[in-house]
Amino acid sequence: MGWSAGAMMQCSQYYISPDKDYPEFIYEKGLRCIDNFAVEVHYKNTDSQNKSIEKYIRENGKMVYTTQQQSAIIVDGDNLSLLGNAKVYQI
Repeated sequence: MGWSAGAMMQCSQYYISPDKDYPEFIYEKGLRCIDNFAVEVHYKNTDSQNKSIEKYIRENGKMVYTTQQQSAIIVDGDNLSLLGNAKVYQI
């Protein structure tokens, strides 16, 4: 998909979880390459990340995949492969 922001931007709509660089949860419009899920990059299982993921799922009804170092999401048409530490977030 791409690295960090590049992965997030490929989604129709993406969100940014609050951290030291972004003080609040925000939605942004993406490139619309991917419509049926969002990505939480640099996932470290923090309270802020988990709350943001759950907010996105509740408000949009779409899945969120998490990625850590040494992980990847490959989308090829209707096929999706998770590599390394990439996972579907489960509520």
